[in-house]
Amino acid sequence: MESPNADDHPAVDSAGETGGGAIHYLEAYQYVFNHPEWAMTLLYLSICQLIPLLGSILMMGYQFEIVEALHRCADAEYPKFDFNRFLEYLMRGLWPFLVTLVVSAVSVVFIIPLWCCILFLPAALSEAGGDAAIIGVLLMTLFLVLVGLGLSLLFALVLVPMLLRAGLSQDFATAFDMSFVRDFIRRVWLEIVLEQLFLIVTGILLACVGSLLCCIGALPAYALFIMAQAYIYHQLYRLYLARGGTPIPLKAPPATAPPVRTG
Repeated sequence: MESPNADDHPAVDSAGETGGGAIHYLEAYQYVFNHPEWAMTLLYLSICQLIPLLGSILMMGYQFEIVEALHRCADAEYPKFDFNRFLEYLMRGLWPFLVTLVVSAVSVVFIIPLWCCILFLPAALSEAGGDAAIIGVLLMTLFLVLVGLGLSLLFALVLVPMLLRAGLSQDFATAFDMSFVRDFIRRVWLEIVLEQLFLIVTGILLACVGSLLCCIGALPAYALFIMAQAYIYHQLYRLYLARGGTPIPLKAPPATAPPVRTG
């Protein structure tokens, strides 16, 4: 693993150095269409979704190719998806995929009891009958949904820095560096929460639009979501560094990686 250097971690602007900065949410979707081959990229990512299991790993690998490319040169075009780099995407996506599995396994311990309450507790309350029971069911359901959302945001606080660490360093073990995770959360916790809420809302909207298009549109809609998520990861990491965070060591780009092109 290589040590970070000046080329790996370019200087941030003056707004970032003061700790101000901001996440530009709408740009996360707009930038996708600035590439001359955006349509083919969405098509290839849609095809990836048809590949059982490996498709998700491929998409995660490509996602962090985008994050690193934008990190190395913020004004660059994101790299187009290239099926000739299938194995490289697969190997890069394997580490964040495994990290997601580990964190998800831990979260199940909390989520399963919650879902059991959501499914069975309202039904038990409704058996009492009457208006009071109906109001109780509605309030309890709302409470449990809010608790579920809170847990999702809590796990996102931990998962996002771990994913960035695994995806950028291309290493599994270093993702569990808890000192880095704590430092990342301390510096950009609010932005993580806000970007998660933004992705939840826009993800639901994209899923609805995709479903209206005879469900076929769901594939490119999710591909667009994945690319937007990559852009937000890039912004979060850049903001973290601007606020004095510790750089993640990057590996040298492979010889087969496409050259960085500025827009």
